[in-house]
Amino acid sequence: MKKLSAALAFCLMAPLLSSAKVPEIPRDTSFTTYSTDRKIRKYHPEATLAQPALPAGVREYRDVVYSTLPKTPYGRRDLHVDIFRPDDDKTYPALLMIHGGGWNSGSPTSFDFVGQRVAQAGYRFVSLGYRLSPFNKYPCQIEDVCAGYNAAMTFLERKGIDISKVIVSGPSAGAHLASILCYSRKVQECAEIDASHIAGFIGVGGAIQFFRQTDTCRENAAASVV
Repeated sequence: MKKLSAALAFCLMAPLLSSAKVPEIPRDTSFTTYSTDRKIRKYHPEATLAQPALPAGVREYRDVVYSTLPKTPYGRRDLHVDIFRPDDDKTYPALLMIHGGGWNSGSPTSFDFVGQRVAQAGYRFVSLGYRLSPFNKYPCQIEDVCAGYNAAMTFLERKGIDISKVIVSGPSAGAHLASILCYSRKVQECAEIDASHIAGFIGVGGAIQFFRQTDTCRENAAASVV
C-alpha cells in the first residue's frame, strides 16, 4: 500500500516538476561595452562608441557551440564562440580572442567590432566565451578556454583554414587565461592542447607574472610574448 501511495504521489507531482522553471544564468553587467562607454564619456564627451557592422567581404559564424554542459543549476547549457573571416578561400593566420571582465563578466560579443575589422584586414578571428565566476569556480574558466580552443581549431581546419600560426590574445582576465593556455604545460597536457599551432601571445593588462625558466621548472615556451 505504501509503495502504491508513493507511486501515486510521484505521478501527481511529475507534471509540476517538469513544468518548474529553470533559473536563468546570472549575468554580471558591471562591465560591458556600453557601461564602459558611459564612464569614458564623463571625462571625454567627444568619444564615440564603435558600432559593429559586418563589412563587405567578411563572413561571420555566430554562436558556434564548442561544448554542451548537460546538467547545470541552470539546465542544459551551450558554450559558444563567434568567428569572423574573410569571405574567400585564401590562407590567413588566425587570432583567438578571450574576453576580459574580471572573470565574472564580459562576453564574446564585446569584440564584434574588433573581429569584423580584423577579418576585413585578412585574418581569421575567433571570440571565445567561457563560464563566469562567482557561480562557476576556477578552474571552470580555463577548462572552457581549452575546450573552446580545441573546438575552434577543429572548426577552422574543417573549413580548410590554416591553423599552423595562431595568435592567442585577451585583455585583463582574458590575458590571464590566454597566458595559461599558451604557457602552462600541465594545462596543455590535461586538455590535449597542441601548442605547436600557437605562434604568439598578446596579453593586454592581464594578471600575469612570468618566471625565468630553469631546467627543474620549465613551462612550455611554444609561444612568443609580444
